[in-house]
Amino acid sequence: MKRRRVFVDGTFLRALVDEGDPRHGAARAAFAPLLDAYERGDALLYSDAAAVAAAEEPRTLDVMRPGRLLAVRRATRRDATRLVARRAELRLDQAVTLVLLRRHQIAEIATFDPLYEGFDVGVIGAT
Repeated sequence: MKRRRVFVDGTFLRALVDEGDPRHGAARAAFAPLLDAYERGDALLYSDAAAVAAAEEPRTLDVMRPGRLLAVRRATRRDATRLVARRAELRLDQAVTLVLLRRHQIAEIATFDPLYEGFDVGVIGAT
């Protein structure tokens, strides 16, 4: 059986670790089944290593400990910059995420950013 591959983006991570965030409850409710699937061996969790490292909340790293942190290499940033040049609605961090999703064949994203609903990726989380 093929395991689900889920990318957890910065918007989702912030809501997950910040109890004062209005989306905290929704993030916890959406993350619990992902963590269960990971523990059963049915899912792999990914995130952007730079975004996790830059998070102001130290618990962000603990939350993503079961996941794989993806390094944003020069080629990824180059491809993301090109994508932003073609798609003006994208910010660089969103383009980096899209490039990582494609490169690592990740089909789902846990996010609160409505942008990803317009792409061929499954969105987990209230947007």
